Amino acid sequence: MPLIFDSIDDIVVCQSGADVNNIATVSISLWFRPDSFGEISFGRVFDKNASVKAWYLASGGNYVGSMGWVHGFSTTLGEWRGPSGMISSGVWTHMVVTYDNGATTNDPILYKNGVSQAITEISTPVGTASADAAGTMMIGNRAAGDRTFDGGIAEVAVWNAILTSAQVQDLTNGASPLAVASTSLVRYYPLWGKNSEEPNLPQHSGRIGSISGAVHAGPNSGFALGVTVRAPVSWWRGGGQRY
Repeated sequence: MPLIFDSIDDIVVCQSGADVNNIATVSISLWFRPDSFGEISFGRVFDKNASVKAWYLASGGNYVGSMGWVHGFSTTLGEWRGPSGMISSGVWTHMVVTYDNGATTNDPILYKNGVSQAITEISTPVGTASADAAGTMMIGNRAAGDRTFDGGIAEVAVWNAILTSAQVQDLTNGASPLAVASTSLVRYYPLWGKNSEEPNLPQHSGRIGSISGAVHAGPNSGFALGVTVRAPVSWWRGGGQRY
């Protein structure tokens, strides 16, 4: 049962922590079912301090039904996109992005269902990588609340390492992030439902944060993974409501 975002104002705010600040080599994995390209056709799936680290769907301008990755640099930010038409509306898809900000010549690697995608560089980074510690990690939106995702998101995971293509394929085939490069896993948010295991995972010491607006899909969401759920626990919803 994934979280469903409404393309208007929904957001998951993850708790702050040094484990997700200024990650130089990062990998992010998630499953999503976009129903459109989101608010103003630039729906965020992941955000850390706005344009310092951002991963989004886009349609329009330099994008035609694609996904983009942005990373801030001291002089000019870096921006890249995947191939046109890579987004399939209404279909559950596994996506991974990996990026090493240690050199301006590095490009992100974008995977769709385990297959590396062609990357186009829209803006070449110049300078040194910007710090993102001042920003909170978000899922499904950015802090300003004006880039809301439209559709379902589940199984969000962040590593402080570059996943290999074989590890990405394992995730696409249904492996839990807990079983893939586990020593480098810093955050994992299944977003499965009210019995989701978020706060009980040692990888992030209960840093679920809060959910605003987004609701859990019912059993007919079409999303299913062969992953064993640990002991169910309650967790906090935005507005202080426990459920």
